[in-house]
Amino acid sequence: DYDGVLAQVPVFPYTATVFDGHVRATTQAGDGWIPPAKIALIAKEVRRQCDALDGIEDGLVSNYMACDRRFDPAITPRPFDKVRCADGKDTGETCLSDAQIAAANAVHAPIRFPFPLHKGWTSMPGWPTGSESTSNWKTLPRATEPATPITGTLALLVKDPNATMLGVNLARYQKEIQAYSAMADATDPDLSAFQRRGGKLVMKVNTTDYTVNPRGIYAYYDRVVATMGQPSVDAFVRFYVGVGIFHNRNVGRDPL
Repeated sequence: DYDGVLAQVPVFPYTATVFDGHVRATTQAGDGWIPPAKIALIAKEVRRQCDALDGIEDGLVSNYMACDRRFDPAITPRPFDKVRCADGKDTGETCLSDAQIAAANAVHAPIRFPFPLHKGWTSMPGWPTGSESTSNWKTLPRATEPATPITGTLALLVKDPNATMLGVNLARYQKEIQAYSAMADATDPDLSAFQRRGGKLVMKVNTTDYTVNPRGIYAYYDRVVATMGQPSVDAFVRFYVGVGIFHNRNVGRDPL
């Protein structure tokens, strides 16, 4: 009945998580660490600026692309000015210091890779906005320290038990990371061979997924369209976006 692929929150590109984890660790070191108690402050500011962008104040950021642009420091300078602490110093849970604002901006800013990944990808959009919480955002449970070891895929690639998140230079591991990307990243925007054999593709992402970056999938879809043309893509691809839903879920916070 259906000869094709259903891609629910596809991980794209997986190797980008190596760079993303390194950015989180370096920007949330020392005074840049954002304590969990301040995430509610960030969530409130995002809703203040974005809830009504779709014309309805309902606690849900439905105009997610406009909100993402509003908090992307590459597009909108100083998005957190209204919640900045006086003189930029950390004075408590009611405001963000300059170092914490820089860390929050880094969450939403594009990540530039020091070398191209598979199929020439050189950057990844910043993370989205709209459902910031202690269980669903990109802050760390504690500040990165000089001795904090590297973990996960990065540790697999670096293979140095003494390497630390603050001390590692990812550019030194270009060969290893690019080889991994060629193996792990399904990032080719030319799907014409799949289309020719009659394949169909349904992709679905969630706007407040902080495990798999939906903005990366938007970028991939746009590149597929640029490569193959919109009429061709429309003939075999459907792309759906679930608003206000977390990773790998199909029900929002308040289902009817």
